[in-house]
Amino acid sequence: MSAHFFNVKASENGTKFHLEIEEGLMYVLTTISVANGECVVSFEIEDDESDEDKMKEIHIARLSQSVPMESLHLEFDLQYVDFVVRGSGEVYFNGYDIIDPRFRDYMDEDIEDGGFEMNTK
Repeated sequence: MSAHFFNVKASENGTKFHLEIEEGLMYVLTTISVANGECVVSFEIEDDESDEDKMKEIHIARLSQSVPMESLHLEFDLQYVDFVVRGSGEVYFNGYDIIDPRFRDYMDEDIEDGGFEMNTK
């Protein structure tokens, strides 16, 4: 899972996380939960090369404050996941503090495969 590319954009309505899914696998969103300041998303993975369905939990974000379920929005299709957090709390994603009220403009060139670099200009 570490090879995924994460694309992060900040906006007034919240921050949208764009997660590119491995090709050849179909991910079906099954549950989303927020507990102890951490958002956990569970996927059922359907692998065409295997008869078995596998469950995988992805700790997709660590939040510095609890976010109500109605404040979380996930859109899902065969290849992409958009994850939107609305609220004023700092958001931690994949171990990086990527939301800072001083820095609201994130560009594609500031984002590296598997991690982030914050645009500080």
